[in-house]
Amino acid sequence: MGKNLLIFGNGLGRAINNNCFSLETAMSHVWENSNCLTDKNVKDLITGCLKSSDIPSNENDLDILQVAAACCQTLNTISSFSNKAFLNDTSKQLPSAIKGYVTEVAGHFHTQANATTMFSDKKDTFETFILALSQHVKKKKSHVATLNYDSLIYQGFLEKGVMKNRSETSLVDGFGGTDLAFDEKFLNLRYHNNNNFGWYLHLHGSPLFYNEDNKIKKLTRREYHDIRQKEVCYQSDHIVLTHIDHKPMVIASSPLLRTYWVYLNKAITESDRIILFGYSGSDIHLNKTISLNANENTKVHIIERKNKKEISKRKIFWSKKLSIPEDKTSVELLDNILDFTDWDKI
Repeated sequence: MGKNLLIFGNGLGRAINNNCFSLETAMSHVWENSNCLTDKNVKDLITGCLKSSDIPSNENDLDILQVAAACCQTLNTISSFSNKAFLNDTSKQLPSAIKGYVTEVAGHFHTQANATTMFSDKKDTFETFILALSQHVKKKKSHVATLNYDSLIYQGFLEKGVMKNRSETSLVDGFGGTDLAFDEKFLNLRYHNNNNFGWYLHLHGSPLFYNEDNKIKKLTRREYHDIRQKEVCYQSDHIVLTHIDHKPMVIASSPLLRTYWVYLNKAITESDRIILFGYSGSDIHLNKTISLNANENTKVHIIERKNKKEISKRKIFWSKKLSIPEDKTSVELLDNILDFTDWDKI
């Protein structure tokens, strides 16, 4: 019997608290509290790049800012060997400030998952959800891939022992050793244990990932919390928070993320069933990856919020999005996707 591949989008967090886990909320909060945007002149330069809003509020705005940052970085590089000043001191700060801002936005989601007030009346519901999910992953040795930046699943898996240590874990994400550095060999550990592991693939990165000593390392949640308490501009090169059109380019620029997507291809190939949970279908690069690697027997099950949707129409929608025959596609619509706990039935 083959494995399952579970792919989670940001619908998971929004099912708990839609406002806390919205991109607009995160961008607004970070804009007012950023450690990377302390220079008013830099903020003015950023708002001057925007076409339709006073402050950044969506992926289109991030796209403009990241293009502007790339242009400034190129001019900074040219200046370094041409001895000509193309930018003023404020403009030179833009690439670093924007990278830090994007990292902090991703960090907002990660931190919200630890806020007890965020759960409101859904704490028990989520506890039931994560327990059922953890038991399924342990039993089935499923692969898990995430597109979101919150730590809801990651934290839950740690607490339930799904990612405890190399000898007992059901999932590996490629980080190990005394310095928690990434090495592809850690993704292959399962082949030495009778295929007794699944992969945990952070497809769009994490604010926990950072570069040091020519290695990619992972902060613990405590270390990340401590950094956020300091007035420093922390930056990660392994975050895919941009316009859909540019996400493949950001992935290609990170050796860590490139590796995750290679293993995603393998996970799709060896999985009998792909389960999409709280995913909107808007990431074209993911849809193409599923389409290219799914075999003729692969079945796809989608779990999404009802919101006046009709199953028949959603089956057609997903069949077209993923280029999967309708008879291989099933859809489950729920008022709250956190109510789904019967993983074994699919």
